[in-house]
Amino acid sequence: GNAMLSVKFFCKDIASKVGDRKKMWQAINNLRGKSQRKIKPQFIIDNVKIVNRRIIANEFNRYFGSIASKLNHQCSVSRNAPHVPDFTSYLPCSCMSSIFLYDCDAKEVGKIIAEFQNGKSSDIPISLIKKASSVIVPVLVRIFNSCMNNGYFPSELKAGRITPIYKKYNEALMENYRPVSTLPLFG
Repeated sequence: GNAMLSVKFFCKDIASKVGDRKKMWQAINNLRGKSQRKIKPQFIIDNVKIVNRRIIANEFNRYFGSIASKLNHQCSVSRNAPHVPDFTSYLPCSCMSSIFLYDCDAKEVGKIIAEFQNGKSSDIPISLIKKASSVIVPVLVRIFNSCMNNGYFPSELKAGRITPIYKKYNEALMENYRPVSTLPLFG
C-alpha cells in the first residue's frame, strides 16, 4: 500500500542523488525527518536581535559554559553555604594494577548493538547500526580491542553534541533553553 509507495519513492530519490554527496545527505536527512529549518532563528543577545546562526551557536556555547561557574560563584558568595570539598576527596585511592579486561568478541558487541533502543537520540541512527551490525561488528571489535590494549580513547568519541532545548516563555532568550548532550554512540 502506501508504505510500499513511500519506500519506492525514497529509494528512487536517493538513487537519483548518487554522485552528489550533499544532495544525497539532504535526501537521507529528509527521509529521517531531519530537514533543515526554513525559518531563521532569532535571538536577543545584549538587547540586539541576532539571526546569524554562527553567532547564535557561539553565544549558546558561551551561555551554557558559564552556568556552572555562575552557580559556583553564587555558592562561594553565600555566607550560609557550607564548604563543599573538591570532588577528588570522595574518590578512593587509585590502584594502577587493579583491573584486567578481556578482549571483547563479535558475539558480545553484536548483543550490545541488538539491545540498543530504537528511536533514542544518537549521532548515528540506531536502526541503521542494527541493520549494518553484521558488517560493522568485526571492525568495531578490532577497534575496541586495539583501543583497550593501547590505552587509547579517540578524542572524537569524547565530544558530545549540545542541542539547546526550549523550556518556556520567550523563545528569543537563551536563558529559556536547557542544554541536552548527544554523545557518540560508541563513545
